[in-house]
Amino acid sequence: MTTSTSVPEPTRNDTRAARGLALYHRGGIERIARDLYIVESSTERRVEYFVDLARESCECRDHQRTGGPCKHVYAAMLYQAWIRRSARVVATAVAGDDPRN
Repeated sequence: MTTSTSVPEPTRNDTRAARGLALYHRGGIERIARDLYIVESSTERRVEYFVDLARESCECRDHQRTGGPCKHVYAAMLYQAWIRRSARVVATAVAGDDPRN
């Protein structure tokens, strides 16, 4: 039995995920409700997109064209994950279970 290890070819979603990561690091994301975010455009000044993570939707042209997650959705997902991690750290610290103490 032979096995091969190959690196999968990058897909468009990989590129969108990488751009979403860069957008997340740049900032410009605001949570406005539980699963709703405003994400600034990375290419146009004073342009923002509403992102609904419950539906994985965005107002940008890329999402409207493909129907799949765009870089704004990926950026909002990362921001949401950061919020959840931060909330767990605070809750743990308040409960007195902070391992850093």
